[in-house]
Amino acid sequence: METCFPSAFPPPDRPDAPPPSDQIILTGISAPCILGCHPAERNAPRPVIFHVALSVDTRPAAATDALPDTLNYELVESTLRTLAASSACNLLETLANRAAQALLDLSSSIRSVTLRADKPACLPHTRLASVLLTRSRPA
Repeated sequence: METCFPSAFPPPDRPDAPPPSDQIILTGISAPCILGCHPAERNAPRPVIFHVALSVDTRPAAATDALPDTLNYELVESTLRTLAASSACNLLETLANRAAQALLDLSSSIRSVTLRADKPACLPHTRLASVLLTRSRPA
């Protein structure tokens, strides 16, 4: 019997099937933050904007339609806002890496995090600077 799955993509009910590529995405999480190398940037908090895609298996939540079976979006948001408010990083790269790790630490169900951190109006002729990174749970 012929299958519609090429050998590189075994059917999802087989044990050697790749994990699902589901993502939960939260966009535009604004957080006040002291961030920057220049003295003027360190006088008062300014907004940093986070956008995150969390790789998780959404099938358990889909099957039960129950909040306890998925990630708590409010916890994701508060984790990023608390981290930003309590940090005083010089570099956006440092903040982005710390944020990705904090999200991985939230739940073992998060396989990877893709995160973009935006720093608006940090240069006179640039709308925003961003760092985009992906971090995965160690195998």
